Amino acid sequence: MKILIYCPDENFQLHGNLLNEMGVGGGKTALVSLAKTLSMAGHRVEVCSYVREGRFDGVDYIDEQRTNRLEADVLLVSTSSKMDLSKLKRKEIEADLRFLWLHGVSPITGMEGFDWSGLICVSHYVKDHFTKTSKIPKERFSVIHNGVDLKDFKPWYGLIRRNPYGIVFASHPIKGLDQVLRLIRALREEISPHFFLDVYGGYQLWGLDGPPVDISTDGASFKGIIPQPQLIRRLFSYNFMINIYDLPEGFGLIYPQALKAGVVCLASNVGGVSEVIQDGRNGFLLNWPSETESVLNEVKQRIAYLLKERAYLNRIRKNAMSYNRGWEEVARDFLYLFKSKAMLKDRP
Repeated sequence: MKILIYCPDENFQLHGNLLNEMGVGGGKTALVSLAKTLSMAGHRVEVCSYVREGRFDGVDYIDEQRTNRLEADVLLVSTSSKMDLSKLKRKEIEADLRFLWLHGVSPITGMEGFDWSGLICVSHYVKDHFTKTSKIPKERFSVIHNGVDLKDFKPWYGLIRRNPYGIVFASHPIKGLDQVLRLIRALREEISPHFFLDVYGGYQLWGLDGPPVDISTDGASFKGIIPQPQLIRRLFSYNFMINIYDLPEGFGLIYPQALKAGVVCLASNVGGVSEVIQDGRNGFLLNWPSETESVLNEVKQRIAYLLKERAYLNRIRKNAMSYNRGWEEVARDFLYLFKSKAMLKDRP
């Protein structure tokens, strides 16, 4: 089967080694990971976008500007930043099946101008949003959760000492960095001066033209944007991940990565986060509005309790580390959907 993944985004130059060279957001991570895994499953895979041309891990990366024709058995369209399919309308498309991969709930210009075989949502939250706000028939929507690269975790189990006072923030600052900085100040003043916060990612997660992160809080430091394998290794050294925000999160790929590394997550119950974090089982969901003192007090009390009740903390961590959805499973779900739709199309 020939599968062509088309992406109109221009904020990063895509290529097969991207995740080993720099940190990027969940949408780009998912695209590169899925393309590689589909190729490893024996399919011919092309990525047509703003790319570094060449073949990586069996995937052909093709410059979008050099081709006006998109030809494949399956066309999978993915946009996680540009949110505009105007360029796609100018392409000549020859594909038996056409799918749109929805990573969040931001409106996509031109989305309803195509006859999609299916729309693949990263969470039920995203699916529910678009079935309510678009005119596309509900039966064309399906949900396939993203996964993690399981091989990136295996070398580090039991080898890295976890600091009980270590807190990590590894997201775009809009996902609650200001609140977490307030929290770290309070934890250091009221519970222990040993608490510290390491911040990864920053504004450039969504584009290299983003401004730098300026942190002037005692106990907090910015660690930059680092490649996925390095970030995963470092996650094993932290006790908690905290995100306090009100944005409609589509899925939040950092959460399954943190869970698999044994980080106990405390995150606002927004969007699709509850489809990854199960409150009181593998992490904790925060239900207060992000700008209230109540949410900060809840997190402080929760962390203080967990540090005292180590057996409970370890049970939560064990459950978190049982997360085992890898990209191989994700790829199987995509292929099953592709084949199911092909069978329906061929039915007389």
